[in-house]
Amino acid sequence: MANSPTPGKEQLSDTATSATRARASTKTAAAAKSDKIFKPKKDKLVRDSFTMPESEYSLIAAVKRRCLAKGVAVKKSEVLRAAVIGFAALSDAELTSALQTLVVIKTGRPPQGKK
Repeated sequence: MANSPTPGKEQLSDTATSATRARASTKTAAAAKSDKIFKPKKDKLVRDSFTMPESEYSLIAAVKRRCLAKGVAVKKSEVLRAAVIGFAALSDAELTSALQTLVVIKTGRPPQGKK
């Protein structure tokens, strides 16, 4: 072991300095990434169809007109999404009370006329 070169103080200090620089640059890169604007992952879109009485369907148009009168243009799907969010915020008692006011309808597509 007498013949093996031993690192001098200069070599140790250079190695420590380069390791410190590497850690600092890694921290800087991580900080730069965290400074970027966070974009939430988009939800998967789901298509669905449903049946509702014409009188209730016309309420969607009435809500759209009210929004337009206030300067907010909305789509039918936005009206329905907002209604579902509002419905979900209700307490259990309020939710069941609101659902009990609905008239039960036969679901499905209307029969096709003979051609």
